[in-house]
Amino acid sequence: MPLGSQRGRRRLLPCPQRTKTWRDGRRILRDGLKVAPKSAMLHHALGLALVRLKRSDEALAEFARASTLDPGNARYAYVNAVALHSMGKVDAAIARLEKAYLAHPNDRDIVATLASFHQGRGDGAATKLYAERVRALDGKITSEKMSRGWIHASSFMYETPVNVSLG
Repeated sequence: MPLGSQRGRRRLLPCPQRTKTWRDGRRILRDGLKVAPKSAMLHHALGLALVRLKRSDEALAEFARASTLDPGNARYAYVNAVALHSMGKVDAAIARLEKAYLAHPNDRDIVATLASFHQGRGDGAATKLYAERVRALDGKITSEKMSRGWIHASSFMYETPVNVSLG
């Protein structure tokens, strides 16, 4: 990314300035929610801003609200589950993803993350089930990797995973 771009300049801001930017963003999003309290997109964006401000519990509540307001949006469910997992709520994260999987069985991020979360929990059968589903979706996972037990979320993702580290 060119240093002259808006995004590049923002990355070069000192940390206190970035924090101020996220605080301003949070204020603007909260103002928007006063006008449109049922906007899933605003709740989701507020959750992301709160993550940047290290306000984990509030962020998680906003992600859950976005997911509830727009259950048809697979990304909201995915981010909500990743946030739960980052806070150590592994069972809740898996339950959230499995519910989302029923509504979005062809969403690669959901299926791949289910494989990864189950692997982390040591559930080989569920890991294999979801890894095979990912393979059926796009053929990216080789049987050789599966036979060696090598399954990791990064091997499933086309795009950069959402960074929602709330821990």
